[in-house]
This record gives sequence, C-alpha cells and structure tokens, in this order.
Amino acid sequence: MYEYIIHRTRGLIAQEIAGTPRQTILVAPLLCPTCEFLQGSARRAAWFLAQLLHAPDVAACYGKPALLCFPHLRLLAPHVTPEVLTHMLAMHMAALASTAQAVPALRTACAATTATETPEAQQLIDTAMALLVDHGVDPAPLPQRDTPQDIKRLPDPLHDFAASLKRPDGCPVCLEVARAAWEWITWLNGAAVQDQDISDLLPICPEHIAAFVRIGSEPLALAVMRNALQATLERTVFAQRMLLPKKPHARLLERIRLKLETSRQHLAAALDSLQRPQRCPVCVRLATAEARALELLFALLEAPQHQAAFDRGHGLCMPHFSQAIVRVPNQALRILLLRTQSAKLACLAWEVEEARRKAAWVGRPETPGVERTAWLRALYRFSGSWVPCV
Repeated sequence: MYEYIIHRTRGLIAQEIAGTPRQTILVAPLLCPTCEFLQGSARRAAWFLAQLLHAPDVAACYGKPALLCFPHLRLLAPHVTPEVLTHMLAMHMAALASTAQAVPALRTACAATTATETPEAQQLIDTAMALLVDHGVDPAPLPQRDTPQDIKRLPDPLHDFAASLKRPDGCPVCLEVARAAWEWITWLNGAAVQDQDISDLLPICPEHIAAFVRIGSEPLALAVMRNALQATLERTVFAQRMLLPKKPHARLLERIRLKLETSRQHLAAALDSLQRPQRCPVCVRLATAEARALELLFALLEAPQHQAAFDRGHGLCMPHFSQAIVRVPNQALRILLLRTQSAKLACLAWEVEEARRKAAWVGRPETPGVERTAWLRALYRFSGSWVPCV
C-alpha cells in the first residue's frame, strides 16, 4: 500500500515542481475511504432510526434505557418531526442536567479522599461521555511527552524549534504542537486541582473531550465533563425553545397559515442551533501553535544553515507539508520544500521495497535490517502524528 502511495505522491510533487497547472490533492486531499464509509453508515443508521420514530409507540420508547450521543442526535434531528424532536430534546435536557448536577458533589467527595481514581468518578465520566461523545470516533491524537521539561530553563522558541529541524525522529511542526499541547494540559491539571475557573480553556469538541478525559487527571476530567455537559445543555435548551408554539392569532385561516409557516421556521431555527459548530479552545490553541510553527519554519529556512539541518532531519509529515505548500511565502522556499519532500519519500520508497524483497521466500538468507520498520515510518509520514516515531 505504501509503495503505491509514495510513488503516487512523488508523481504529484514532480508535477508541482514542473508547474503543471492543475488542482492538486496535495493541497486539498480527498476524504479517507474508511472515514467516508463510517460517516455514511452513521448517516444511514440515523435516517432509519428517524423513520422508526415517526410511529408514536416507538417514539415513546426512546430513551428507555439508551439515549443518542449528542453528535448522533445532530445527525438524526433533520429527519424527525418537530413533535418528536421536542420530545427527544426534553429527554436529553433532563439527562444532561442531572449528570451536570452530580459533578460538583462528586468533585467535593473526591477531594476529601487520597485516592487518585474513584469508581464513582469513573462511572459518572462514562455516563457523561455516553451523552457527549460518539464512541465510534477515536479521541483526537494528543501527544505523548517528548522530553522532560527543565522548569529552571526559560524557553527559547526560536532556538528550540531550530534544534528540532535536524531531529530524525519526527516532524518539527508535530513536535511543536506536542509541546504546546502538553504545556496546556499540565497547566489545566494544576488549575483543576486548585478548583480554578478554567471553563473558557476546556475542550468542547467530542474528539478533544475524549482525549482530555483519557490523559488528564481526575479533577481535570471532571471539570471537562461539567463544562461540556453545561455547554451541551445550553444548546439543547435553546433548540427546544425554538420549537415551542407561539401565541395563536384571532382569525382561523391566519392561525393555520402562521402555524404552518412558524412550524417550519422554528424547526429550521432549532436545527441551525444544533448544527452550528462551537469554538473549541483546545482546537484553537493547537491550530495557533501549528500556524506559528509553520511561519517560524519559513523564517528559518531563509538561512542556509537551517536549510541544511532541515535536509538532514525527518522533514515534514504529509499533512503539514500540504499546509506548508499553501502558506509558503515565496517560490524559492516552495521549490525547496517540494524537492526535500520528494527526496525523503524516494529514500522511504526504497526502504519499503527492500523490506518487501527481503520478506520474500527467495530472499530469506539475507539479513533484514531497519528497513523492516519502513512501513511504520511511512505511516507516521503520511498520517502525521504527535508521537515521534522510534
């Protein structure tokens, strides 16, 4: 698979270097077929459930015992009647409110014990996650720690990033985002233990909610749950209010006309409030770190010594390479990035082919080497990862 991907990508890079006028997928990559299949399956399942809920006896069974998570509720909402949606939102509001009210009391109880993790907290977190997060989607790939941080040393962003250019074990932009993410998480962990107000810094998107619950401390996980439950409850309450009927008018025909019109308008407004994306502070922070790292990369590559370090190092993963090609400030740097990436992919292609050749039966007398890990390095190169490849 990676032999094909590498050769195809190098062909696209060659077209970019030659200046062939075309819309390249290096800049706008296609949707992953597996992601497309999973999203299509979720949409179909939501549509079929909506058709079942049109029957009153089936709608009455909703929530006994299970409720949809909020992402799948948003998928289903456009396909049900306003009456069914009002009923569903009321049930979600009750579940979100009761779970959110349980968090402060549990945090107080957990603070009184010396245990780092309690079964009650984990049960509450699981309940909240079932309401907020689609468990068919993996958490956002927040990083492992790269190297221990020296708390006595003041950070030098320019020098530290320049030093990462020559590292052979990971994309320098990924490493910078990893550093920013762990700085964020470490501060939030300390603030959550002290019960500070950090609601404006906590994740809202399902992927980062799941990631922070997985790798954060128990106080931080509970703070994330309380904040996310409250934010989702507010959205649900607002959408449900949009569906409520207004005061009737005097004339019969006018009442019928306005009822039909306002019903459609209220449904559209409710759906819009449910579908409108929310600003996730963690997404914003990591996107800022990513953008600033790319800008610093362009600045450093103006100097020959940093070009040489970049040429010796791992280089960019393909997601960050695609972003760099879009943002690069001049044609000279663009050609440098294209040629460097093509050269690294050429070496990787040789290693992948060599590993496959030595794995064949006729090549069994030959001693395999580090090329056996080439497919893993290809995975990191093409997917992008916060974890430096070993």
